[in-house]
Amino acid sequence: MRCPKCGQELAEDVKFCKRCGTPVAAGSQPGLPETSDGLTAALREPGKKKKGHPVLLVFLILVLFAAGAGGAVLGVKIWRARKDESQTQTASQSVKKNKSRKSEKEEPEDEGDTQQGDSSKEKRRDDKGSEEPAADRSGEDRKAEEPASAASEESAADRSGEDRKEEEPASAASGEPVTGTSKEDGKAGETKEDTSGKDAETLELAAEGNEAGGKDPKEGTAAASESSESRREAVPVTMDHVELVMASSSLSEYNMTHSPKRLYDGDLSSAWVEGAEGQGIGESVTFCFDQTCRLTGFLIYGGYQKSTDLYQKNSRPAKLRVFIPGYEETIYLLGDEFGAQEIPLEFPVEADEITFTIEEVYPGSKYEDTVISELTFY
Repeated sequence: MRCPKCGQELAEDVKFCKRCGTPVAAGSQPGLPETSDGLTAALREPGKKKKGHPVLLVFLILVLFAAGAGGAVLGVKIWRARKDESQTQTASQSVKKNKSRKSEKEEPEDEGDTQQGDSSKEKRRDDKGSEEPAADRSGEDRKAEEPASAASEESAADRSGEDRKEEEPASAASGEPVTGTSKEDGKAGETKEDTSGKDAETLELAAEGNEAGGKDPKEGTAAASESSESRREAVPVTMDHVELVMASSSLSEYNMTHSPKRLYDGDLSSAWVEGAEGQGIGESVTFCFDQTCRLTGFLIYGGYQKSTDLYQKNSRPAKLRVFIPGYEETIYLLGDEFGAQEIPLEFPVEADEITFTIEEVYPGSKYEDTVISELTFY
């Protein structure tokens, strides 16, 4: 008998090969095929099975467990998200219902308020209607009283004339001088007529003011007198009438400020310089007069007129918006000229103040500050 592994010759009763230690069957097994290396496949024990891999099996079990746990966690999260969405939807629906209920409750109250407002308006109209007939009645009563008073005055004048006629013969007989209407009485009558004419003019102005504004007659009379006084007080403008000059901004540098007072100091080496960021678009300067003045135009020295070099380096106004209270705003275009520019207004105006606003500029070659050296009126 030979060893199936190494081919060593062995005794028949040997169970293991002495050379390689391979177990061998007791006795020979004739008829079994031999392999090319001298081994026989029949020597394998048919009752034994191959051993498996328990580590791989455990790994697969762990993977399946982890997948199941992850799926469970994901399912719980999805369930909670859906639950939160349903809760928010129900909450929003309840809020909408509450708002609709509140609006339904408020609508009747609003209707009640409108009804009350309509009733109050009707009452006011009734009151106005009752006042208007009363005013008409008072006017009719005055008209009725006027003829009566005129008739009484005429009768009194006739009586005084008859009395004077009766007294004249008596005075002539007694030798006393006859006295008629004196010059002083005539002057007094003329004075009364003048005052009555002035009162009529004042009443007409007051009536116009009442029709325009619907104000009290006293207020209308005061407004009419004020307007007439203001018309009479308007004087030709001079720079002596400038009481105050205000600017939206002013540049401060080198311990000095380029204030708007420099606009009418008569010195072209000084100027007003706006102090805003950029080119000064939208910056303004306002002149306030001590009384109402008549203006027909203005004279402006745009840019820094101290020298042509500074004129080119700083920005100059190219378009100005002029605003006068009581009149419409007007845009005036300026040329890029070194020197004075005379700008006539469209028509003469009466003003207590005037405002100039920078709309466009001619940019300076070095600085963005917009400069005006002088600004006077005529």
